[in-house]
Amino acid sequence: MKEKKLGHLAEEIVKYQEKYHLTDAELALTSHFSVERIHAIKVGQAQVNPQEYEELQELLADEKPVTSDDEM
Repeated sequence: MKEKKLGHLAEEIVKYQEKYHLTDAELALTSHFSVERIHAIKVGQAQVNPQEYEELQELLADEKPVTSDDEM
Protein backbone atom coordinates (compact mmCIF):
# COMPACT_ATOMS: atom_id res chain seq x y z
CA MET A 1 0.00 0.00 0.00
CA LYS A 2 1.32 3.41 -0.88
CA GLU A 3 2.74 5.73 1.80
CA LYS A 4 0.37 8.53 0.82
CA LYS A 5 -2.65 6.27 1.29
CA LEU A 6 -1.40 5.09 4.68
CA GLY A 7 -0.70 8.66 5.77
CA HIS A 8 -4.23 9.62 4.81
CA LEU A 9 -5.62 6.66 6.76
CA ALA A 10 -3.59 7.65 9.84
CA GLU A 11 -4.95 11.21 9.58
CA GLU A 12 -8.50 9.90 9.30
CA ILE A 13 -8.02 7.71 12.36
CA VAL A 14 -6.71 10.63 14.42
CA LYS A 15 -9.57 12.92 13.29
CA TYR A 16 -12.11 10.20 14.13
CA GLN A 17 -10.58 9.73 17.58
CA GLU A 18 -10.60 13.48 18.21
CA LYS A 19 -14.19 13.85 17.03
CA TYR A 20 -15.48 11.12 19.35
CA HIS A 21 -12.87 11.51 22.11
CA LEU A 22 -11.57 7.94 21.72
CA THR A 23 -8.28 6.58 22.97
CA ASP A 24 -6.36 3.97 20.98
CA ALA A 25 -7.73 1.35 23.40
CA GLU A 26 -11.35 2.42 22.82
CA LEU A 27 -10.83 2.45 19.06
CA ALA A 28 -9.25 -1.00 19.28
CA LEU A 29 -12.32 -2.36 21.08
CA THR A 30 -14.61 -0.81 18.50
CA SER A 31 -12.57 -1.94 15.50
CA HIS A 32 -11.43 -5.35 16.79
CA PHE A 33 -7.83 -4.41 15.93
CA SER A 34 -5.27 -4.54 18.73
CA VAL A 35 -4.16 -1.35 20.44
CA GLU A 36 -0.66 -2.02 19.15
CA ARG A 37 -1.96 -2.39 15.58
CA ILE A 38 -3.93 0.88 15.75
CA HIS A 39 -0.91 2.71 17.12
CA ALA A 40 1.44 1.21 14.51
CA ILE A 41 -0.91 2.27 11.70
CA LYS A 42 -1.15 5.79 13.09
CA VAL A 43 2.62 6.24 13.28
CA GLY A 44 3.29 4.56 9.92
CA GLN A 45 5.05 1.49 11.28
CA ALA A 46 2.56 -1.03 9.91
CA GLN A 47 1.63 -2.17 6.46
CA VAL A 48 -2.13 -2.43 6.06
CA ASN A 49 -3.55 -5.11 3.81
CA PRO A 50 -6.55 -4.28 1.60
CA GLN A 51 -9.03 -6.05 3.90
CA GLU A 52 -7.80 -4.13 6.96
CA TYR A 53 -7.93 -0.89 5.00
CA GLU A 54 -11.55 -1.51 3.98
CA GLU A 55 -12.55 -2.47 7.53
CA LEU A 56 -11.02 0.71 8.92
CA GLN A 57 -12.64 2.83 6.20
CA GLU A 58 -16.05 1.34 7.08
CA LEU A 59 -15.49 2.07 10.76
CA LEU A 60 -14.37 5.63 10.07
CA ALA A 61 -17.45 6.22 7.91
CA ASP A 62 -19.80 5.42 10.81
CA GLU A 63 -21.63 8.40 12.23
CA LYS A 64 -21.00 7.38 15.83
CA PRO A 65 -18.84 4.57 17.16
CA VAL A 66 -20.23 1.89 19.46
CA THR A 67 -18.48 2.17 22.80
CA SER A 68 -18.72 0.50 26.18
CA ASP A 69 -20.73 3.51 27.40
CA ASP A 70 -23.58 2.73 25.00
CA GLU A 71 -26.61 0.94 26.36
CA MET A 72 -27.51 -2.43 24.88
